[in-house]
Amino acid sequence: MKLRNLNFGNDLLKETLFRNYQSVILIIFLMVLTGVVQATSVLGVMPIVDVLLNQDPNQYSEVTKTITNQFVKYNLPVNIVSLGVFYLLLIGFRSSILYVQKHVTNRTIFGEMRRMMLEELKAFLNASWSFFQNKEYGTLANTVITETHKATAGFESLARTIAIAITVFCYFALLLLISWQLTIIVFLSAAMLLSPTLIVNRIVYKTGQLHTGAWNVAQGKTYEVLNALKLIAGFAKREDTLKNIEPSVRTIEKTFRKFAMIRVFLTLLGEPVGVILVIISGVVGMGYYDMQIATLTAFLYSINRLAGEAQQFILERSAVHASLPSFEQIDSLMQEAALLKEKSTGKKIASFSRGIYLTDLSFSYDGGENILSNINLEIPKGSMVAVVGHSGSGKS
Repeated sequence: MKLRNLNFGNDLLKETLFRNYQSVILIIFLMVLTGVVQATSVLGVMPIVDVLLNQDPNQYSEVTKTITNQFVKYNLPVNIVSLGVFYLLLIGFRSSILYVQKHVTNRTIFGEMRRMMLEELKAFLNASWSFFQNKEYGTLANTVITETHKATAGFESLARTIAIAITVFCYFALLLLISWQLTIIVFLSAAMLLSPTLIVNRIVYKTGQLHTGAWNVAQGKTYEVLNALKLIAGFAKREDTLKNIEPSVRTIEKTFRKFAMIRVFLTLLGEPVGVILVIISGVVGMGYYDMQIATLTAFLYSINRLAGEAQQFILERSAVHASLPSFEQIDSLMQEAALLKEKSTGKKIASFSRGIYLTDLSFSYDGGENILSNINLEIPKGSMVAVVGHSGSGKS
C-alpha cells in the first residue's frame, strides 16, 4: 500500500501524546528533574579534585568552597570519604528519580500499545466487506502485530529522545555557568562535526518504508502458503513458492542490515567527536582562559557526558524516523476501515417461534450495482439451509 508523507507520521505521534497528556506532563517533569540532578551532580566531582590536588583551602574553586562551607556549617568532616559519600548520595537521588520516570514512561507506552492493537482489531472487525476487497490479509495481520510493535518501539525512542534532549540542555546550561566563552566554542565545533548526521533521518525514513512494505508482502504470502500447503505439495510447487516469497524476505534482510549499519555508524561517530571536543576544551581552557584544574576537570567531565548524550540523541531520533512508516500504515488502515464501517441499524432479533423469513431482499457492494435483487428466503425453525454461489455473489 502507498504510505503518506513524513508529516503524517509526526501528526499521529502528536495525537498520541495529546491523548496521554496527563502522563506526558508527569513524565516531562520527572525528566527535567532527572536532567537537572544529573547535570548538577557533576559539581560533586570538583570538591574531590580540589581536595586531592590542593592542600590549601584558599586555592579551592568557588564551587568547592561553597560545598565545604556547608559541611563545616553542619560540623561534617571535609575529606575524600565525606565528599565521596556526598557524590554517591547525589547519584542515588538521580537514580531514584530516573527509576520512577522510567516506570511511568513504560506504563504509558505499553498501555498505548494495548489500546492501539485493540482499536485496530475493532476497526477491522466493524468494517464492511468493501474494505477487504482490495486488502491483503497479510498486510492487516502485519499491521496489528509487527507494525504495532515497531510503533511501540518508536514511542520508546521518542520518550528517550525527549529525556536526552532535556539532559543535554541541562548539561549545556551547566557548561555556560562554568565558562560561557569556552562552551560556545565547543558548541560550534560540535555542530560542525555532527552536521553530516542531518541526512541520516531521510535515509532511515525511506528505508523504513521499504521495510514495512516488504513485511506486508512477506506475511501475506506466508499466510497464503500455509493455507495452501496441500495444493503446493500436490502440484509440486515448493520451489516456485519459495522463489515467489524470496524477494520480499531479501528486502527485509537488506533493510534490517541498513538500519543496523546506520546505528553502528552513528555510534562510532560519537567517540571521536567526544575526544575532539575534550581536546579543544583542554587546549583552549588551559591556554587561553587559565581555568583552575578542578573547574576544567568538571568542564571536561561534562563535555564527555554531553557528547555521549548527544550521540544517543541522534540514535534515538533516527529510530523515531524509522518508526514513522509504521504509524502511517496503522492510521491509514484504521481511517479507511472507519469510513467503510458496516452499518448496524437493523432490527435486533432476540428470539423467534416459527422461523426466519426474508422478503424482497436486495444487496450491493458500496458504489456498485445490485448483486442481489428481490430475494425471498424462508428458513423454518429447526432446519438448516445452505446458500450456494460463486465468489462475490452476495452469499455472506
